[in-house]
Amino acid sequence: MATLSEHDIELIARDPLGGSLDHLMKSLQDAEQSCSSKSDPHDDANNFEQDRQDIISRLLTTLMGTKVAFRLLSKTSGRDVASDLALLFSRIRKGDFTYSYYRPLVRLVLRKASDSEIWSAVLDLITTLTRVTPPESVPATFDSTPITHSSASQQGVEQTRELVERKVFEEIRL
Repeated sequence: MATLSEHDIELIARDPLGGSLDHLMKSLQDAEQSCSSKSDPHDDANNFEQDRQDIISRLLTTLMGTKVAFRLLSKTSGRDVASDLALLFSRIRKGDFTYSYYRPLVRLVLRKASDSEIWSAVLDLITTLTRVTPPESVPATFDSTPITHSSASQQGVEQTRELVERKVFEEIRL
């Protein structure tokens, strides 16, 4: 679990979740039960998956709507947790969803764990699912301008020779 700072613990204590997650309990229990049941894997598998996506989406939006989510900072991005939860919500709605990542949080909510444990699990979830994407590779440049080569622009041997000569002379001048 993510380690919460004293400041984080104070933020969480100041605005407790209270019963804000209670309306999700039955749906979360159903999601857990469908994940644990040994039914035919092809029987309603898509329905179960869609139901789990929906309930996790509702859980994230409920958490996003709390004061703590707007004030607690993500350990990875430095943004408020609500912003990172919104990114996770968006990914789920686009179909990028694996229930097992959300399961520890669901279990804590079902167990009515402390707010600190729940927010710590939220921070862990964000750390796990929001990976930093490496920057795109930048093509080789000449004079700080990317050089792109396309066979469409080279219509014949004469044009190719002129293009190459021009670039060679530009390099020689420098």
